[in-house]
Amino acid sequence: MARWLKALAALLLLTAAAARKSAPVKTEPQIEEVTAKQLERVLEDKDFVAVYWYARSCVTCDKVLEELEKIDDDTDTFGVDFVKINDKRLAKQYGITKFPALTYFREKEPIIYEGDLMDEESVLDFLTSLEAMDLPDRIEEVNQKILGKIIEDTNYVAVLFYKPECKKCAKALQELENIDDEADQLGIGFVKIHDEELAEEYSLGELPRLVYYRHQIPIIYEGELSREEDVLEWLIANKSTGDEEDVIEDVTAKTLNTLIGNIDNLVVLFCK
Repeated sequence: MARWLKALAALLLLTAAAARKSAPVKTEPQIEEVTAKQLERVLEDKDFVAVYWYARSCVTCDKVLEELEKIDDDTDTFGVDFVKINDKRLAKQYGITKFPALTYFREKEPIIYEGDLMDEESVLDFLTSLEAMDLPDRIEEVNQKILGKIIEDTNYVAVLFYKPECKKCAKALQELENIDDEADQLGIGFVKIHDEELAEEYSLGELPRLVYYRHQIPIIYEGELSREEDVLEWLIANKSTGDEEDVIEDVTAKTLNTLIGNIDNLVVLFCK
């Protein structure tokens, strides 16, 4: 009887050991390591890429990496690829001389993060903010997840819904990029998105369509998108009716002319 019990106990131990061996091992999120050539391909293929630059035998780099890996899954959700690289020569080409450092590439255009790398939540906010995506004279491309965050965080956002390989969309985009800087000076964000499912969900009809979100409330532009001055006037008019506080805005001469033509009573402060 004792021999039978010993055999049963041994069998149970073997079964438990086999189960532990076959069970999937849970791994923590890890930021992918890349070489210079691999990074080049990532930047070619992806619109939004966060690059963590580190050095070997760097205690601070290891600590920062541990914090940033906590948001790796979150950046994936927002469509931002997160990679790490140890290449001092390449880093120098991007103006990075101290490690660790974080560079955010938007459509291959880099910007260096100046905040606290140990604050992973602030890093995530930066990587998904409208300010980080701002490119001069260009309307920035966003995905659905980032668009939702921008609308939530920004009081005034104009969104162009378009289709790739659409001549009418391309013409509208070309015209609207002429007023991107003017809109930005007035505190109006301007982004574009090619997501036909989202456009259909919003019942936008034929694209392109411009939707202006004022304090998260959508207003659809019904005019001709190829007339950028009319679009700017419409954005200004809708912003002025939704302002919650009085702010003296700094504008260019072009924007001032638009304001004069659109607003009956306007006070202008000229300063050196």
